[in-house]
Amino acid sequence: MKHLILVLVLSSMFVLPVKAQGFYFSVDGGYGIKMFSAISYTIHYYSNSRYKAEAVRFSLGQGLNGGITAGYNFNPNIGMELRLSYLLGSKKNFDFIDDNWDYKSTYIYYARMFNINPSVVVMFGEGRLKPVFKAGFVMGFGKITSEETTKYSNLYSTSTETDYEKIQYSGGMAFGFNTSLGVLWKMNDNFYITANWYVTQMQYSPAKREIIVYTENGEDKLDEIDTIDRVIYFVDSVTDNDNQDDDKPGKSLKVTFPFGNTGLRFGVQYRF
Repeated sequence: MKHLILVLVLSSMFVLPVKAQGFYFSVDGGYGIKMFSAISYTIHYYSNSRYKAEAVRFSLGQGLNGGITAGYNFNPNIGMELRLSYLLGSKKNFDFIDDNWDYKSTYIYYARMFNINPSVVVMFGEGRLKPVFKAGFVMGFGKITSEETTKYSNLYSTSTETDYEKIQYSGGMAFGFNTSLGVLWKMNDNFYITANWYVTQMQYSPAKREIIVYTENGEDKLDEIDTIDRVIYFVDSVTDNDNQDDDKPGKSLKVTFPFGNTGLRFGVQYRF
């Protein structure tokens, strides 16, 4: 990747004439689908004494994203920019079903992430429509939320019990890389239309996991959960001296969530 960027930069500097410098500002938005998915979640089905398991891979980077960008052109073909964006992740649902006992758990995962993306920008040509290549890295700050709703029959009555648990994963920083290929369409001397196909490879290892809501049949039961189970910090190693006090947060090995995505973004750019 580093060699590709260097070749593009050098070729544009020698082949294309150097013109005016300048700042620009952009607003854009789009939708990304999953890519580089890594989490494998197993869906279990029990019915009529038969069992079935299904593995599903997914990425929490799928969803709506929008951002603002400030950049500077050193010449008409070479520039650098900083994009600030926000991911409104799509919800992913999983089920655990046991018809033999009238039991069903539904799990929902989704993410919200603020991203910082500095990039090198290379543009080609001198017409109204210019191809644009961008490459850089991405830093993300946000949280992951999971919700579990479990419904099951009470063995001692005909009623259906419902448990609900909401967990947040937070802290730490996501990191990855981003590239895009698109076009810059000149409307007049100041306004441009942008269109980019982008690919992001990013992973997130949260610092902690916390149960923030727990109810049984609508009744709040959060205070009945020991601190060691309610709050867990992710660490590199766990020893037999850890997780001994029920009134202190627990410790568990680090987990990593994928945020890879790819998709189209459209926007408007103003050049000063």
